[in-house]
Amino acid sequence: MADFENVQAKPSLIDWTDIMSVQNAEMDADHKHLVDLINELYEAMWMEQAQPVIQKCLDSLKQYVRYHFQGEEELMAKSSFPGLKEHQAEHRKFILNLAEMEKLWQEGDVGVLEPLMDMLQGWLVDHIMKVDMRYSDFLGKS
Repeated sequence: MADFENVQAKPSLIDWTDIMSVQNAEMDADHKHLVDLINELYEAMWMEQAQPVIQKCLDSLKQYVRYHFQGEEELMAKSSFPGLKEHQAEHRKFILNLAEMEKLWQEGDVGVLEPLMDMLQGWLVDHIMKVDMRYSDFLGKS
């Protein structure tokens, strides 16, 4: 019989739920992928992976965030969403905050990892549930 006593459960920071759906298949798929990338970064940190592993996770997350933001902003522009400028400002602010925290971490501030994960979790859930739902409601009425 296998000894499972020392096996640790794979951590998950965010669990996708249907309540997070913005009722757009493409954006929901993007959001689910962002959840996966954030959870992957969280797991690397939780398992105390080496710096290059964590950096690779951060790089993947940053790249996908930019891809997603571009697609989301294009969707909002095509549908003449009135909150586009404010939404773009939120995206720029997030990218700047992420870059600042990453810089601190690269400079050796390992204490920034926990606030980084708090920011990612809070931003993703809060942004989807409050900010993105505005365009969801708008697109549903168009």
